[in-house]
Amino acid sequence: MDVASGNGVQVASGGRTLFLDPKRATASSVVTHGHTDHLVPDAHMTPPTLDFLRVRKPARNGSPLPYGKTMEIAGMSVLLHDAGHIFGSAMVEVTTPEGTLLYTGDFNPRGSFTTGKAEPREVRVLVTESTYGDPRFDLPPRELVLESLEAWALNRLLKGPVALGAYPLGRAQELIFLANRAGVTPIVSPEIGALTAVYNAHGHDLGYAVLGTERARDLAPSGALHIVPREWLKRDHDFARGLEARGGSAAYLSGWCHRYSYFGAFAIQAQFALSDHASFPDLVAFAEACRPQRVYTMHGAASHLARELRKRGLQAEPL
Repeated sequence: MDVASGNGVQVASGGRTLFLDPKRATASSVVTHGHTDHLVPDAHMTPPTLDFLRVRKPARNGSPLPYGKTMEIAGMSVLLHDAGHIFGSAMVEVTTPEGTLLYTGDFNPRGSFTTGKAEPREVRVLVTESTYGDPRFDLPPRELVLESLEAWALNRLLKGPVALGAYPLGRAQELIFLANRAGVTPIVSPEIGALTAVYNAHGHDLGYAVLGTERARDLAPSGALHIVPREWLKRDHDFARGLEARGGSAAYLSGWCHRYSYFGAFAIQAQFALSDHASFPDLVAFAEACRPQRVYTMHGAASHLARELRKRGLQAEPL
């Protein structure tokens, strides 16, 4: 089994190649989730991810592959498991005559409101993301971050409108769930609304109103909660300027907030380290639990993570 970085992660066996998260559309490929840096057409993907593709790239299509259903692709046995990253995200288990490989894609072993959890699997080869592979990214407990965020937002809503800036797919829907749990119906951007509709079409029940609609206008006078793309909170954006003119408050949410300040680039009063990726301790624990003979790390702090895994007796190197 040959593993290489090229057009995504390339797994070669028996003279054929499987492409995982390719950068460009390729036959015999699998896409792990619906974020734009991974999403390409003409690949196999979970049904929710396929629907995200149809929202984001309406003229393109792909092939559905549900969790737990084995399919032969490029002569290899492929099985998808919940990655816990965003709704529909998948880890890819590949079985060849040489053994089994697990490609995590972006994953989260702690899960979230709208996903399951990434569960380790004993394999010969592990290819793991290392977005937070730097030891400094020992992120705070998710429950503590959510409690702090909820308390801050509800307090600010007593004084005027509040906006939370986050990725439109994944984190935005977690925030909608959190708002609903607190009895609040948030106003969201049209993009977030279209993506959230996919969640609801697959069995979720997220309540929201799309900015500019009559329902959103009915909510606005009470000092509404807005959930918007992070770019909308940049200081030169019309939305940020309008929010400030109304005496509103804003916060940015990302795991990167654990180490970096965004108060200069964004018109915000708070930031919260809320992530949908595995933290550094989670990455290490997951790799050890898979008991692989070889580990390849990729994305982010790949060298840092590989070095730590070697200290723990695993044969690890950046891909």
